[in-house]
Amino acid sequence: MNDIPADNIRSLLRFLGPILAERMATYRKGMPYEDARESDVEMFVAFSRGPTTVAEVARRLSVSRQAVHMSARRLLAKDMISFKIDTKKQREKVIVLTARGMAAKDMGIAHISKLENEIRSIIGADALELIRNHLRKLIEELPR
Repeated sequence: MNDIPADNIRSLLRFLGPILAERMATYRKGMPYEDARESDVEMFVAFSRGPTTVAEVARRLSVSRQAVHMSARRLLAKDMISFKIDTKKQREKVIVLTARGMAAKDMGIAHISKLENEIRSIIGADALELIRNHLRKLIEELPR
């Protein structure tokens, strides 16, 4: 516990984030996507929530459109996503998962389940659900 930078919510969450990302990276070892950049994984998760645009993802994640474009190009090269023309705004491209992307999403869901089982074994099922519910409430109710 001495290596925890500060005992406040923000610092604890920032400290925990890379630990969870590293656990997920260990689960990807030997998988087709083990070399995925963490930023691409984050973008892929955003793209996986349903058809979306670069602008929508940039706004939701508070990152630049250029950052989203760079990840999108790498994921496109891996045949994980494709672009479709937005029927409402002809100039906008919608990002959708390919069949390969859907398979990767399923793999990611299995890895998340494994991670949550690991956390559950450390803190218990009730504590895990309590944390999940409190984090969801904070995300929903804290002003942006």
